[in-house]
Amino acid sequence: MFSTRLRLRKIDFSAEPDLRNIPERILDLRNALSEFDKLVIIGEPGTGKTTACRRATWELAKEAYQNTLGLGAGIPVYMELKTLSSDGSDSRRTLWECVVARLPLGTLPGEDIKESLRRFLSQYRLILFLDGLNEISPPSRKRKMIEEVFLLREQLGDSIHIIVTSRKHDFDVVQFVKRGAFQVLEIVELSAKDIEKFARCYLLDEESVVRFVNGLSRPLKAAARNPLMLRLLLDDFKQNQSLIGSRARLLCSFCHRA
Repeated sequence: MFSTRLRLRKIDFSAEPDLRNIPERILDLRNALSEFDKLVIIGEPGTGKTTACRRATWELAKEAYQNTLGLGAGIPVYMELKTLSSDGSDSRRTLWECVVARLPLGTLPGEDIKESLRRFLSQYRLILFLDGLNEISPPSRKRKMIEEVFLLREQLGDSIHIIVTSRKHDFDVVQFVKRGAFQVLEIVELSAKDIEKFARCYLLDEESVVRFVNGLSRPLKAAARNPLMLRLLLDDFKQNQSLIGSRARLLCSFCHRA
């Protein structure tokens, strides 16, 4: 069972340009995968999209291995989409070819790759994590990738689960919603209780936790709702035993340490 938990808010994209939010739900990523086989996770930078997908891939692979790849096992494949638009070997392949290259297919005599893949998927479920749609460039390559995602889904049907991630404001949601194929979920920022719980696990010393939580200014509280920014704040607090004055100074401090 996944230990990765995400606060997700189901998003309904109406015909109007603005968004109507459905009441927030708390979903474990495993539950989200069980409920939706075509899923887009959107969120601000640093909210945990990549971390969640990598952790889920590791845990699914571990489960498949412990199950000795019994029939029906879920086989995860994680791909950073930006590699498909870089100068590497993947940039010269279609999405289909990139997926096939990452699977342990055994081709029978007289069988082509597509037939091998379909035979493989008659025994196992493919769980495909496509991370960072917004990082594909140029835009023409991004549009082509969107088409390839739909083509893959249409060709492989129920034997494949597809999870796409993208930054909230860079996501071309219209392409997915027009076809009614993908459920869009947004990662919600951390609550005050989440921040305190994280600080308690990280700092261990209760006095330090109290000083950290009570010392957050309003701008820093807003910054701390992002998991990445919270980690940076805690790192700086642990090193200096005091809270930094502003988000800008925090980022400068991080750049100097890096």
